[in-house]
Amino acid sequence: YKRQDFDSATPDFLNVADGAWIPTGTQTWCCWLKAETLLNAAVFNHNVGTGNNRSIAITAFADTSIGCSVSAVGTSASSVSANSSTGVYSTGTWVHVAAVFTPSTKIELFIDGVSAASNTSSIPSAVHNSTYDIGIGANGAGAAPFNGKIADCRIYDAVLTAANLADIVAGNAFDDTNLIGWWLTNTDDLDDYAS
Repeated sequence: YKRQDFDSATPDFLNVADGAWIPTGTQTWCCWLKAETLLNAAVFNHNVGTGNNRSIAITAFADTSIGCSVSAVGTSASSVSANSSTGVYSTGTWVHVAAVFTPSTKIELFIDGVSAASNTSSIPSAVHNSTYDIGIGANGAGAAPFNGKIADCRIYDAVLTAANLADIVAGNAFDDTNLIGWWLTNTDDLDDYAS
């Protein structure tokens, strides 16, 4: 896959334009990451931490844990998270992460195709429809930058199962019927290589 190298010092990141195509109901967001520095950083999200602009986010933390979160009305107080234990990633190693949102039921985090955390408490029936762009390598406004490489960013408007995610991790053929967004692939035309 095409990889984007993000430098938190610059910082550089990619935005995908906000639009009505971004789901607020059932959804799965997933990507590969390889950290160069351990930071609290936004990896792949439709989320800005100021104002009422939180929706869904995958976040890497400096303590080597990864989390995912959703917000019902865009505020921090309405956010629900599923955070892994520490030690699920390190510098210099590729890891696949996925956030799976099942409305009114669960938010679940997968690491390398295996469930790493889930939350079934106070799960909203839909996530907030943020007006900010999707952020890859930082949040939609460029804050909380990631330092490392990110590849194969996908959004599905479906709940992917552990078996589905294991197929993606293994590079096996997978029915992409519900794939609605895919960036940093071998064939995309995204070439923002900021340094």
